Formats: sequence, C-alpha cells, structure tokens
Amino acid sequence: RRAWGEGLTALRGGNLDPMEFARRVRRAEEEDSPKLERSRGEAMLSMWRALAENKSAHAPAKAPPPPGNDTATQAKAQPRVPLKVEPVRSSPAAEVAGKNYDLVVIGGTPSGIACAVRAAREGLSVLLVQHNRHIGGMLANGLMQWDAIYGGPRSPVFNEYAGMIESYYRETYGEDSSQYQQARYTQTHYPMSRFECGVAEHLFNQFVSREKDITTLLSHYPSAIERDGAILKTLTLREYGTTRDLTVTAATYVDATYEGDLAALAKVPYRVGREAREEYGEPHAGKVFTNISPKSGPQDAMDGKLNLHLYGHSQGTINPNSPHTADGAIQGFNYRFCLSSEEGNIRLPDKPPGYNREEYVGYYRLGISAGKLNGKALFNNALLPGENHAYPEASWPEREKIIERHRNFALGMIYFLQNDESRKPASRASARRIGLPLDEFPDNGNIPYEMYVREARRIVGRHVFTELDNHPAPGLVRPPIQPDGIAFTDWPMDSHDCTWDRSPGYEFDGKLILTEESRPAQIPWRSLLPVGVDNLIVHFGNSSGGTIG
Repeated sequence: RRAWGEGLTALRGGNLDPMEFARRVRRAEEEDSPKLERSRGEAMLSMWRALAENKSAHAPAKAPPPPGNDTATQAKAQPRVPLKVEPVRSSPAAEVAGKNYDLVVIGGTPSGIACAVRAAREGLSVLLVQHNRHIGGMLANGLMQWDAIYGGPRSPVFNEYAGMIESYYRETYGEDSSQYQQARYTQTHYPMSRFECGVAEHLFNQFVSREKDITTLLSHYPSAIERDGAILKTLTLREYGTTRDLTVTAATYVDATYEGDLAALAKVPYRVGREAREEYGEPHAGKVFTNISPKSGPQDAMDGKLNLHLYGHSQGTINPNSPHTADGAIQGFNYRFCLSSEEGNIRLPDKPPGYNREEYVGYYRLGISAGKLNGKALFNNALLPGENHAYPEASWPEREKIIERHRNFALGMIYFLQNDESRKPASRASARRIGLPLDEFPDNGNIPYEMYVREARRIVGRHVFTELDNHPAPGLVRPPIQPDGIAFTDWPMDSHDCTWDRSPGYEFDGKLILTEESRPAQIPWRSLLPVGVDNLIVHFGNSSGGTIG
C-alpha cells in the first residue's frame, strides 16, 4: 500500500516513470507485504480517489525519482530560440535531366532520406526526388515525436539523426533545460523524444545537404517509367503543377513515397483496402466492428518482462459477427497540425471555406491542446473516415481536393472550439489561448506541407508481412524469426476508423490497438521486394507505416 500511495503521488507530480512505478509495486508485493484483497485496478482507483479528496491528509511526501530519471517536468524551460530553417541543397531540373544515377529514391520521407544518405555513404550516386519543396515527411509535418515504445538503439542512420535532435536542443537550450530533457531519445519517458517541426526539417536538410553524392530534386513526381521485363529503365519525372517533364535512368530505384506511386507506375502487384480474413488467416483482417479499452498495455511490459513503454489503450471487445470481408476501405487520414500556447507566437484560424458547425456537434474526437515543447503540441483529432478512400489511386490534382477537405475540416474543428456558442465561455476562452504557431510553416499559412497519409497502396512483396508475422509464433513468446530480417517493429498493430459504419454495441469499424496481441517483430528484406521486378525496392507501399529504422 505504501508503494502504491507514494508511486501514485510521484506519478501525478510527473516525477516517476510508469514502468518504474510498476516495478516498485511488483517488488513490494514480492517482499513481505500482505496480499491485497482487491485487484490492482481496484486498489489503484481507491488510492487515487483518496489522494484526490484530501491530498494534504493522505498524500505522503513525494518519492524521489529513480537515478538517471531526470524528467522534463523537473527541468526549467528556457525561452524559445527562433529558428530559420535552412533549405535543403537542391538542383534545378536542367542539371538533372538526362542524367544516369546508381540509385533514384522517390520520396523525401524519413525512409527515403535514410536510404539516400546510406547509399551515398556507400559511394553510390543518388537522386532524391520530392513532390513538394520540403523533405522530412510526417516527422517534419506534425508528428513531432518518435512514435515508438522502445527507446534503445536502432539502425546507425536512425541513431545519428536522433542524436542530431538531442544535440540541437542541448546546444541551444542547455543540458538542464526542459527542452533538452524532452528531446532526449531515451527509454525513461514517453514519447521517447519530442521535437519541433521546423527543427526536424532543418536537421533533415542538413543531413542530406552534407552528402556530396546526393542530388536533390524538389517539386517533381514520377509520371511514367519504362520497364523491360523484370528491369525498370527510364523514369519520367514531372514538375508539380505543370506538364514539364524530364527523364533520368538508374541501376536501382526506390519507392519511399507514402502513396506507392512509383510501384504503381511499374505495374507491380499491390493492394488498396482490406483483405478478407481467410486470405492470409489473419484474425483481425477485413471489415470488423470493435471497441477500444482504456486499459494500458502490454501487460508483459507492466510486469517488467518486456522492455517497452506502456501504451494508454488496448483492444476492447470485437463483434464476433463481424463479416471480416475484403473491401476498399483504408483507415482515416487527417492533418496532424502543430499547435502552440505561447503568447505572441500564435495565430487563431479564421472560419475555413465550407465550414459546417453541425459536423463538430457530438464529434467523437473533439479537443485541442498545446504547451509541451516550447509551448507546442500535436493536434491529431480531425479524422474523416471514408473520405480518403479514393486518395491512393487519385492523380495529384484529385488528391489536392481531398487534402483541402481534410485541411479545412481540421481548421474548422479549431474554429468551432474557439467560437461556437454551444461551448461554455470558459471553454472557448481556453481554446482561444491555443493557435497555429507563427514560427512553423511560415510560407504555408502555419499549416504543415503534407497531410497525414496513414495508409495507401501496399505492394505484394516476395514475402507479404501479415498479422501473423507480428504475433507470437505457435509455442513461442515472440513472433517468427525472419532469416532476412533487416529491421524490427515495436509499435503494436494499430488502425484508425475505416468508415462511419457501426454495429449495435460497437463504436468503430476497423479501429484496432493490438497491444496484447502484437510483439516486437522482424521485418524481412523480401517484403520490400515486389514480385516480378528486380531493381525496385519499396519502403512504404508494402505497409501502412514506417520511420527511419
């Protein structure tokens, strides 16, 4: 009981890591403490209520943090230092046209950047192509944290870039600052690391620009490619928003786009939407109606058996009568804005075109917040299930209409929270202290350059990574060992709502958070190699996620 009371007080004060809290309780139970007659959950609820009702009478002195757990809440925030993002070194189209490269990477995503940098360091001539004028993908466009629950080493390129973020905040704000403590890539807190969008882009630009063997071409996308049997030959690149084309050739091509556009042009087999459960024997595949539980997981991490941070939700109930049939549905997209509460550094959005307040009355993900690193935090709530299903196969002009709808819907949610008379005056006033940061995306109305494309095309690789590759193998506590594993996963299988369809008693269609079912798994090299083509590697078109790793 003492371990529970002291631990809860320290948790509430921000001075204790949840995993360390779980370990302390487990150690106390294993010693000579009498067993509780209540469950852990009941005991926790009872203790929390007692502490909340009379803190002065019931709360013991704060437990000191474990050694080395110098959390951001204990450090003092320093004044924000303005940053002017240094553009990536890029080449004009005329200098690229007609050239031959060892490697052409399509997509300035974190995956594409990591591939280009590593290849250049191996002595290859590399062309890195991005469809707009900003590289960095979602890490520079609103993600603002390492979405991971393991804070240890990964690949050398990942470790180097994560270290660049740490160094920037340490050198800019000092080792004892809150900014540096939040930016440290470490297992002692979740997220593993926070960072600002502009900082992420600035450091990506430096990362690429200092490699002399990387040529970067901005504002271009693939429009055609010649294929001779199993070999891709000449690639046509179109300048975004125009009909001006140029051609390049390469020994090897990489599709690191979120959309899988190069793979589609190469006519490799791919999927869009959900497969039926019986196709690969996946328990949660196809159309499935679910609920989500507020219980944290995985339990093995809570018990100290697995070195992962806890995630705040897990899978709840699943309708046993779900059809589990195939369809064209993909999980909902959204604009993942960066918001700020720093006085003097915010812009309150105006009412966007097409605003309809009725869309937000009773909406299931309503809310905004800020105030983390340099007053900023991510905004991830404005999902539009179903309105993105045409996006993967659409042309860029058609995609722009879908992007605009998602952007305006997100802006509309902020406007609703700040202005609608159905909201209490105090709630409106609180929301109006949060806005778009003036120092982020200054050339784009303080809005990220890219929408959060959570899932698009998935190639049919020489190995198709399925749910079974991510679950413990029969008779084992870990997923299957891949003989050609090149990376690992730590995040549980996680999907957002796919449609607004509902089944009585179930809140979602397709929303999954499989914290108990999933375990860290190996990614096989074969899953990046499409069937039928010998000089194409696909980083993103074979799955719904990915970072540098």
